[in-house]
Amino acid sequence: MLRDKLLFFEYMKSHGFAVPEVFAYIRDGKAFNLDFDEIEFASLKNEKDYFLKDQGGECASYVKHIKDYSELVKVQGNVQTGAYILQRKVLQSNEMNVLNPNAINTLRIVTVNKNGQCYVLSSLLRVGTSESGNVDNWAAGGIAIGIQDNGHLKKYGFYKPGHGLKESVHPNTGVKFTDFRVPQFKEACEIACKAHKIFFNVRAIGWDIAITEDGPIFIEGNDNFEISLQQACDRPLKKEWLEAIDD
Repeated sequence: MLRDKLLFFEYMKSHGFAVPEVFAYIRDGKAFNLDFDEIEFASLKNEKDYFLKDQGGECASYVKHIKDYSELVKVQGNVQTGAYILQRKVLQSNEMNVLNPNAINTLRIVTVNKNGQCYVLSSLLRVGTSESGNVDNWAAGGIAIGIQDNGHLKKYGFYKPGHGLKESVHPNTGVKFTDFRVPQFKEACEIACKAHKIFFNVRAIGWDIAITEDGPIFIEGNDNFEISLQQACDRPLKKEWLEAIDD
């Protein structure tokens, strides 16, 4: 359920957690509504400003911002095999827009469930850049910055090797990282721990959480998150990780 974006949406929504709305999906070139009834592509002509995502994709492997029906028609030939979701756009808070307004900048909060008790192991903020475009993914050229306990960002943000080294200010907006405090950080950590409880058989989850004016919203959860990303941006985690998985 963590790796399938449609199942994740349905499961989280059924438990009352805020998630971006999925309003349709495509399988092997055919469109369906959420009742699993096939629909005509033309029935989507009034839908605007949403995202088309690979249902099982990782690291933004296939994410397209669809502004209108004409753009959906253009990519229709690319979705003749496989499964994809159509997901409504999330509007992040004005505070997060100050850091980077061109992508949803998401928290990566890693939680651990040890003997029924959930806690935050590590957290960071992923921020989009001109290279990553409308996504914030580290693999696409975004920057990842560790977060202090008080919600303030750490001094440096790091690129994934191959995209650059490190920055102390955002390369496009000029915001100094240490001057930025992540809004609703405490609330996001608390709700991540709460959500982990419904995935009780998964020891550790890396949550991607956006901050909106209405509160934190879950973009996805990952059981196969990159712990190397956390260690690069936050702190060495080997000792704490071994303690977390030791029963």
